[in-house]
Amino acid sequence: MSVARHLGRASSGSRRAPPLSDPHTVLGELITQIAAHDQQITIFLDDFHCVGGSPQTLDLIDRLARRLPPNCHLLLASRTKISLPSLARLLLEGRASEIGPSDLAFTDQEVKEYYRSVRGEEVSSDDVDRILASTEGWPAGVALSRPGVLGEAPALEAGGLSEYLASEVYGRLPAELQGFLLQTSVYDTL
Repeated sequence: MSVARHLGRASSGSRRAPPLSDPHTVLGELITQIAAHDQQITIFLDDFHCVGGSPQTLDLIDRLARRLPPNCHLLLASRTKISLPSLARLLLEGRASEIGPSDLAFTDQEVKEYYRSVRGEEVSSDDVDRILASTEGWPAGVALSRPGVLGEAPALEAGGLSEYLASEVYGRLPAELQGFLLQTSVYDTL
């Protein structure tokens, strides 16, 4: 059940819902309802990089982050560095944490476990070292790679990699950036 529906039902009858035309009022009401809730609440916003061009949305999320009640956690997942105006202060106060690519990168043991549990394969320590060197532990890169043959560097599975990059990276770019990449990615002569 969504937080908004659950919280809305918990307080229905206690007060009238604010008009939806004022986002700050709605946000204030949401924060009040979360604070009155007797359980821990986690708000998870994925693909947060997609709101980077909306100052109004960034302002609302920043305001929410600054006013979070103790029973609420806000998680923002982004492919780019999050640029909330209050982030530095929240980090300094210990009210926020950042998890970056190095924190998410697979270790050698995690690569071995991935191959063992997901692919049903055992990989040598040399292959693990080569996989980590070529993918920097990036989980999608590890998943798309296959160990080298007879000591060769691991190869990325071409079909999986191109599909992943096309849908998850290129497909999410603005049209003008896609055009720029198409124009600049192929040489006329080698």
